[in-house]
Amino acid sequence: MMRVLCLSVGVVAALILGHSVAADECSVVVQPGASIQAAVDAACAGAVICLAVGEWEEHVVIGKSLTLRGTQDRTILRGSVRDVPVVRVHTAEQGEVAVVLDGLTVTGGRGWDGPGLLIEDAAQVTAMRASSAINGDVGIRLMHTAGITVVDSAIRDNRREGLSLSDNARATVTGSDIEGNGYGIIVHDTAQFTIADSTVRGNWEEGVSLSDSAEGQVVRTLISGNGGDGLSLRNVTQASVTDSTIEDNRHGGITLWDSALIIIEHSTIGRNGEVGIALWDSAQATISGSAIRENGWDGVVPWDASQATVTVSTVTENGWDGIVVGPSATILLDRSAITGNERYGFALYEHPCFDTDWVFTGLVQGFGNAIPGPDEKDGNSRGSVCSDDLAFLMTDEGGALDRRR
Repeated sequence: MMRVLCLSVGVVAALILGHSVAADECSVVVQPGASIQAAVDAACAGAVICLAVGEWEEHVVIGKSLTLRGTQDRTILRGSVRDVPVVRVHTAEQGEVAVVLDGLTVTGGRGWDGPGLLIEDAAQVTAMRASSAINGDVGIRLMHTAGITVVDSAIRDNRREGLSLSDNARATVTGSDIEGNGYGIIVHDTAQFTIADSTVRGNWEEGVSLSDSAEGQVVRTLISGNGGDGLSLRNVTQASVTDSTIEDNRHGGITLWDSALIIIEHSTIGRNGEVGIALWDSAQATISGSAIRENGWDGVVPWDASQATVTVSTVTENGWDGIVVGPSATILLDRSAITGNERYGFALYEHPCFDTDWVFTGLVQGFGNAIPGPDEKDGNSRGSVCSDDLAFLMTDEGGALDRRR
């Protein structure tokens, strides 16, 4: 007996619609009321399944390469069962699965195990002109070695996480909005992401959060108006921020913990509620060609045993100090301007600069910086530097204050 592996375009169309569809447009068109899952199960690998305008209450599992195409906000897949993904893409039976989700809105996922879109195993998904919105906990979750490319799409109004990556997953987000979620993007384990030409805004918690050994790149992107930090890195994570703006976040702009590392180039970190860039533990930051301005507290704060390099940048008009260097931190300040801050331009956290018994035991190096005092144009209100031992920062030859034990 001959085994039928998949149905032809005409047969699938007849089963689903009762009439044929032009093969150069869609392999099959599914109308509201018909089953998307039936079309997926019957289609050949590489098929284009088109969904008409309308809404489906259905949970769809995809384990083969194909395209699922709708008409953006006019084609809606709505989940109804708790802890079941609305759309699940996997490779349980095939080594390679590449799925395109084009012009779909996925909503109604409920529960931690019921995201709008779950991608697992080694499946690769491209989401174009799509929306994963108003799911109970997670908009899009990637696990294992799965990958996603998100283009011109929206991930919004998901209660806990907009985009969640774990294990060794990979994500690239371009020209998209991630807004109104709990966390905008959260990245664990050894997962990696790149976001470019996009916005991450109005999320209740942090805009972007990395932990474990995750890595990330932020390029030409706005991270704004989030309820926690704009960008936070923990453990041994690494990230770069290029040509981007991180502003108006309720807490800090960028916060690094543990042994996290970040490179910030040609970016603006401004108007955040607390510190523009804060480093704790043994974190490291390299900041070049950037502006750290108008943050509610300090501009840059290297603390503990962290290390910061600030090159050809401006630190201006922050609510407290421009740069405050904590107990045993190391900083290099190179050809930068620190102006118009409400207290000191550059200060060590020790007496007499602050009312504390702590004594600075770190390293400060620098040269060629402009740090005006209160009587100078754009001066820092309380003083240029504190203590006076740091005057070398404003000379061309520069110098160092080394109090390491």
